[in-house]
Amino acid sequence: MDLSRQRRRGVPWLPIFLAVLCAVGRSVTLGSTQRKMLGVAVAAKKVAPTRTMLLYIVSHNDDYQRERILELEQTFQDKFLVVWDNNEETTCPFQDIAACLDNERVGISTKQRFNYICCGLEKAVMWSIDNRSQFDYVWFMEDDVHYTAISELVNVLGMPSMADLLHQRAIETVDHEWSHAETVHQQAGQIFGSFGLRRTMLNFYRMSSPLLDALAKIYDQRQQQWIFFESLIPTAAEFYNMTVDNWTTMYYQHSNYQVVANLRFRPCFTTFPTPGFYHPVKYRDGSFQNCTVDDVYVM
Repeated sequence: MDLSRQRRRGVPWLPIFLAVLCAVGRSVTLGSTQRKMLGVAVAAKKVAPTRTMLLYIVSHNDDYQRERILELEQTFQDKFLVVWDNNEETTCPFQDIAACLDNERVGISTKQRFNYICCGLEKAVMWSIDNRSQFDYVWFMEDDVHYTAISELVNVLGMPSMADLLHQRAIETVDHEWSHAETVHQQAGQIFGSFGLRRTMLNFYRMSSPLLDALAKIYDQRQQQWIFFESLIPTAAEFYNMTVDNWTTMYYQHSNYQVVANLRFRPCFTTFPTPGFYHPVKYRDGSFQNCTVDDVYVM
């Protein structure tokens, strides 16, 4: 998919975002013995700044989402991609303001890697796998993750971490009380063997290119079938001895002011008294809607 379309200019937060990313580069200095052997003062070498993408998975077209996507597009420009997740309305309605991946322009369907057009996350992961040579990390954000200011999002995406998986919530071991446990064990047994399966919520998180390499390998081993992502992603990261960290904890450590990262399953948030991130947030018909733990499914 060609993301080189013309982007809007005059963005206040883009320079901040790029400056923070550049700070992630690590300095590598030769030892004193090596410097003496060379007989010259050697300046520190710097690794190139990391390349980071943000994929925004959205299923609704309303004023709230349109305003947000426009802001994200203006802020991150060619580092931003909308993933349209609505099988009833297959054409992305945000093409006029942002680069958008939908069922008609999935970009990877010619490789016959999709068994069917499924969920937005599957499309986002498959696009990331097929384009992983173009970036070092990719962030995934669902449309019901609410942030109170774009500056907070810029700060999170620029945090100095080289972890392969930055997750939002503590990783747990899959037990039989989890509703998806039986399915996940059936799907993952041939891949992970006796290795204990993991699970975590995945609403706003980051994966590295090496982790995407591992997911592609597993996908091919299972004859192009996925395992439930909330178990597959953290299990693969730990199975392959990759680095894992919690971005919400890191954000508290690096933030200059008090923020919150309230990311839970239910109930829905309808007010945001403290700056930060909230999940789930359902905006419908002009207002933020409530939902409870008893709601089976909330779009």
